[in-house]
Amino acid sequence: MRNESLHGSPELAAPRDSFATRDIYLAAFLFRAGERLTTTHRENTKVTFVFQQSSTLGAQVEAFYRHDCPARQLFDAYRTVKQIGFDR
Repeated sequence: MRNESLHGSPELAAPRDSFATRDIYLAAFLFRAGERLTTTHRENTKVTFVFQQSSTLGAQVEAFYRHDCPARQLFDAYRTVKQIGFDR
């Protein structure tokens, strides 16, 4: 089952206190912003990143779609999230 995110891109259904996405770039952005990555689920080559819901998460998703992130910080977070998701 899929839910629609704030911008119409499909996000995976998650418990109410969680936000799940398969978008590694969004996951990296949220991770860099300090959102808590609670778990990952891997199915073949696809990884789902699950974040704890917070008072700032919605604003962070909006900032991601506004491209409001220094490139270097996002690149460093991308490498970390990729390692977390794929090296398990």
